[in-house]
Amino acid sequence: FPVTIWFLGGDRIELKEDGSFFITSAFITTCESQENTWDINARSIKITEEKLLSAKDIRFRFFKIPLFWLPSFKSNLKAFSDPPIRYKLIWDKGIGPRVTMRYRIFSWEDLNLFFRLDYRLKRGFGASLESEYFSPDKNTTFVTRSYGARDKSFPDEKGPHRYRLQGLYHRDSEDKRTQVHLTWDKLSDTRMVGDFRSEDFEINTQKRTHFLFQHQLDNTFLHVSVLPRVNRFDSIDQQLPLVSIGMRPFELGSSGIISGNYFNAGYLNYVYANDLRHEFHSLGLKSSTKSGRIETRNELYRPFSLGHFTLTPNIVVIVTGK
Repeated sequence: FPVTIWFLGGDRIELKEDGSFFITSAFITTCESQENTWDINARSIKITEEKLLSAKDIRFRFFKIPLFWLPSFKSNLKAFSDPPIRYKLIWDKGIGPRVTMRYRIFSWEDLNLFFRLDYRLKRGFGASLESEYFSPDKNTTFVTRSYGARDKSFPDEKGPHRYRLQGLYHRDSEDKRTQVHLTWDKLSDTRMVGDFRSEDFEINTQKRTHFLFQHQLDNTFLHVSVLPRVNRFDSIDQQLPLVSIGMRPFELGSSGIISGNYFNAGYLNYVYANDLRHEFHSLGLKSSTKSGRIETRNELYRPFSLGHFTLTPNIVVIVTGK
């Protein structure tokens, strides 16, 4: 029998008073025909009135061939209009054909967890764990991709294992005055992004690990940035952290003189990639530059209207320290 786009069946179906039902020796698919391309077999399935599915002892099958087994599985049948299994054949430029299959192994309310199995003719198998969360109010986003492959870019490359761990978290407050943004991207080697440049493996982290916090009040703002280096082959100006505080310009009494004030402080550490560090050492030069930094910027200005022109003399005092 159908439930939204799904078709369910089994040896026994038990209807409950609260609107839920229980199926033993069950199967679930999106194919109305008995000759379906894929299905999920389970020892038991429970579906609540809100179309929340819980299954135990499940087996995913593709053309009647068991692919993998899970002790339990949860899914929101009402929220998703696509099947939990997707597969496609792609021609990756420079690499050749790629067969990929993506399985939604868990979904509850607005959270989805996926398992991806990948095969490249020239590189072999790869797999990834992926997660996606999008809040109903669109204020929170959380996406991760954790991919591993057993291949080599070159025959003499050390070790067959390669990986990329990346993620993105973004949160806006209800009033849009507070923002939290976090990205991370850990790579096994410099060629990982180029070798796996399909959209299936990209979150747009810009290959950076970066934490950003911003909060704005009526007259002040706070900005905190942490930018560490997590990949040893990168050259980067690390911010560990960098804090900025500013005030809305205000008038000094009734003088017409406007005052603006800005302050930042942090610990900066510019580091070079490992290959460049060896070059610097061979030349007797430093391979990193690090220092604490404090800076204040205080400005006074007074606009004068001169007909069609405005003259604004100003005084700026900048104080920096390391």
